[in-house]
Amino acid sequence: MHEKGVIMPRGNGKSFCEERVALLSIKPCYVAQIFSGGKRYEFRTKVFAQRVSRVIVYSTLPTGKIVGEFIVERV
Repeated sequence: MHEKGVIMPRGNGKSFCEERVALLSIKPCYVAQIFSGGKRYEFRTKVFAQRVSRVIVYSTLPTGKIVGEFIVERV
């Protein structure tokens, strides 16, 4: 167990503060396809301002919560 305020290293060797993380809101039907492996790409009209290494997925209503995350391998 780690003490409050201590940054624990992640599996990729970077601390949480060094990691670029994005939050994407996605419709529930597409979330299911992404996590089942049926949908491998998510196209957006705008690109991220900086490169990200991890994406947190927010499923829009009616789910309305964070449902998972994935690592960006390449863009």
